[in-house]
Amino acid sequence: MLDWLVIGGGPHGVHAAARLIGEAGISRDKVRILDDEATLLARWRRSTQNTGMRFLRSTSVHHLDLSSASLRHFVKRGKGRRLPRPFTRPYSRPSLDVFDRHSDEVIAKFDLQALHVKGRANSLKISDENVRVNLGAETAARGTAGIDAKQVILALGAPHQPEWPAWARRAAASAKELGEAPTIQHVFDPAFDLREDFDHEVVVVVGAGISGAQVA
Repeated sequence: MLDWLVIGGGPHGVHAAARLIGEAGISRDKVRILDDEATLLARWRRSTQNTGMRFLRSTSVHHLDLSSASLRHFVKRGKGRRLPRPFTRPYSRPSLDVFDRHSDEVIAKFDLQALHVKGRANSLKISDENVRVNLGAETAARGTAGIDAKQVILALGAPHQPEWPAWARRAAASAKELGEAPTIQHVFDPAFDLREDFDHEVVVVVGAGISGAQVA
């Protein structure tokens, strides 16, 4: 039985696992990270790429390692000096490239990729002694139907299924029925790729939050 199961392999899940091992002294064989992507941080990297992020919205002290100064030291050691702008104003916000390189170093330092269990939690059942996490059919077919842990951390991030307004769902379904290429795409859909060539199209971004502004 595990001491800790972290559900979610994004920034929060990776940081939680690093804290458990590096700060709380939990044995590595008693910690696992459950995530349905092929690698840790895969969804984070897809989402930041598809929103056109170049610099993080937070300061240099916010990252995945234990010490608040770790990212600064990472750059001073030469790991990010080859980049033209490792930080930007205001508040010394790190570039996405520096943040991702530093995150890779944190994952390697604690060997977190070896703790990754590929799968998705379907349900949790709490008993007096542990939490039983039941996994999806795909993971069960590989021989793991569930995981028992004394404690579970939920680091789920944004929902896996993007929220589509009703009018957008109808338009997308209509295009599919007619065999036409989709004219409406969701920025957080796994199939969306901001690197596509939109030069000869008129593009409307629906949503005026930070992600919408970055995409525009």
